[in-house]
Amino acid sequence: MQHVMMDVAVEVEAATWLALRTAATFDAVDAVESANPDEATSEERAFSRLITAAAKYFITKQYPGVAYECMEALGGNGYIEDHAAARLFRQSPLNSIWEGSGNVVALDVLRTLAHPHEGPAAMAGLTREMEAARGMDTRLDAHFASLNGHLSWLQGATSDEQQRSARELVNMIARAVQGSALVRAEGEGSDAVAAAFCATRLGGGDGVPRSQYGCLRSADTDPATRAAILKRAMPQ
Repeated sequence: MQHVMMDVAVEVEAATWLALRTAATFDAVDAVESANPDEATSEERAFSRLITAAAKYFITKQYPGVAYECMEALGGNGYIEDHAAARLFRQSPLNSIWEGSGNVVALDVLRTLAHPHEGPAAMAGLTREMEAARGMDTRLDAHFASLNGHLSWLQGATSDEQQRSARELVNMIARAVQGSALVRAEGEGSDAVAAAFCATRLGGGDGVPRSQYGCLRSADTDPATRAAILKRAMPQ
């Protein structure tokens, strides 16, 4: 059970960092516009639009799985409607339905990247995000390379090809931003979370993504890592 909860804790912290990084882009836009009201803040604004759509898509897609695992951990008590876990699980799909379904949000990412002005600015912001963490984990670097390769391919792809790959692209962007934030995080247990994330969430190198929570290999984590992650997620 600790193995499963540790895996869920990594997903929750990654989602939290993605949400916080998204919120920070709004602060950055406001700060630049307040200091220079006559200047266009194309890069900050375009990156904010890109990451907002990516975060909404990705977090809401991950939420039902996390809610289910937490409900299952509580057994029958977690399933009955008297418990908050059951209500949260029932509510979880709604987040990817209202305010734009998954496909609509994924298409918004494509529209941002295809825009003649916002596209290059959003790419510059995303590149800056990746460069801030480059060299800190080889698996994350491999993911950055895969994402850059996909973005290059996208420029010459047909409209149908772009739309069919939209969800994959958004997933890659979200994981890149999460990874960049996690490897730069500070505090007790942050290194353990970042290492577990890169080992189990990224497709580059040996980090093969797992299909279910708790399916981590012994090579990915050890008892000390598990204890550090759980302590960080549930401080006493």
